[in-house]
Amino acid sequence: MISSGAVIITFNPKIDDFKVNLEAVAKNFGKNFLVVDNASDNQLLISETVRKNHGSFIDLKKNLGIAAAQNIGFSFFNERNFDWVMLLDQDSLLSEDALEKLLILPEIKQSSTGAVGINYDQRAIEGVIKVSDLIASGSLIKIEAWSVVSGMDENLFIDYVDLDFDAKLLLAGFELYMDTSIILKHEIGETIKVGNVGRILSVKKQEYSDHSPMRHYYYARNMIIVKKRYPWYFDGRRDPRLTNLILVRESLLAKEKRFQKVCGDLKGTFSVWHYDPEKDIIHKKTIDKIEGYKREHNIRFTKE
Repeated sequence: MISSGAVIITFNPKIDDFKVNLEAVAKNFGKNFLVVDNASDNQLLISETVRKNHGSFIDLKKNLGIAAAQNIGFSFFNERNFDWVMLLDQDSLLSEDALEKLLILPEIKQSSTGAVGINYDQRAIEGVIKVSDLIASGSLIKIEAWSVVSGMDENLFIDYVDLDFDAKLLLAGFELYMDTSIILKHEIGETIKVGNVGRILSVKKQEYSDHSPMRHYYYARNMIIVKKRYPWYFDGRRDPRLTNLILVRESLLAKEKRFQKVCGDLKGTFSVWHYDPEKDIIHKKTIDKIEGYKREHNIRFTKE
């Protein structure tokens, strides 16, 4: 019998929405869910909500970032000999039968499957499809696969963590799938409409998400790191450093803290301007571990 648990990462969630989302998790996983909180201001309310739904709770004393919190969750279930873990954000709402539908898929029983996600971007309903990337939230991930690729890269903290993880899974020979018939509802957050000023600046998007200056820093920084690590995984026609500098135009349209967000973009970009994956010791150890796994299991990776 396949054993599965859920890991929900929280940081200052809207508690009323969180209660609804957690009830949906409990309907899918029963007591087999863990909330890892990254030092929220409303941590007591979060713990009470978890307790009422009979789940487990880990309260971190400082914000360690989403990658570290996810690894803590995986370790929790790995120590209890579970097979699969579903990652969820605090604002993700599962349908009541999401887990049941996933566990009966033949892909779950395939040894080559690393993760199976659900439909988060409103794509057409096509059943189960093979994909090259999945967001973390709503993805049911094999614990063995998580272990093979050394989990999430905690140095990334937030942003591009899931893409880095996806690339490592593919590199190790695992396959990613999405069940497009299962819909994940999640909050998009604040968005910025691109008006006349945006058109003057040649911003192509009609709207985009408005994030904090800290997120701007990590997004810019991690885009460069991850794209340099796996050029085969991305469209490598443009240097990611140039992409970041172009994206600064979007920050000029921010509703507030415009200067801080532009500074975050630039600081993140220049902090890794000379980043070289070959000199990243931790990343190199992970790649060596993956290569050892592939040799042991006679896996030949092809860049599709």
